[in-house]
Amino acid sequence: MMKLASALALAFVAGCSHHTPAPTDGSEATETTIPTPPTDSGTAAATSAPPAGDGLAGAWTSPSCSKRTYPREITFDSNGIWSARDLVSPCPPNAKCVWSGIVDRSGKSKLEGTKVLLIPNEGSERSQAGSPFPTEMSFDAGVLSEPSDDGGSCHYKRS
Repeated sequence: MMKLASALALAFVAGCSHHTPAPTDGSEATETTIPTPPTDSGTAAATSAPPAGDGLAGAWTSPSCSKRTYPREITFDSNGIWSARDLVSPCPPNAKCVWSGIVDRSGKSKLEGTKVLLIPNEGSERSQAGSPFPTEMSFDAGVLSEPSDDGGSCHYKRS
């Protein structure tokens, strides 16, 4: 966050120029411009991309997969926090439903090689409505997946 704030402040200062008011003695006014500091081409990319090794950060969606007949969404942040939504049976617009049809979960994650370990927060246990939530996922070559109940894998796409 601090790097982003510094980059924004630097961009603001670089785009501003300072105008000196006209002198009262009849001489000509001069304009002073604050020079733009040099940037290296890697700096701009580094401020907009997630930190190195954190390609997992962001929102991911998996369509229905195997016995799971509904989409699952999961979001990871760069601090190892995740939140997930199982869209089991969302309440239709303008309808009154007893249950929203969405199962929310959250917790902490830990990336160990290509394994993503998911530790749910208390009250966010795996045994809620819908298909069981995984305790481990795979993140390999930018592909996020979880094991499916038929022995295969359910793949996620960035959303």
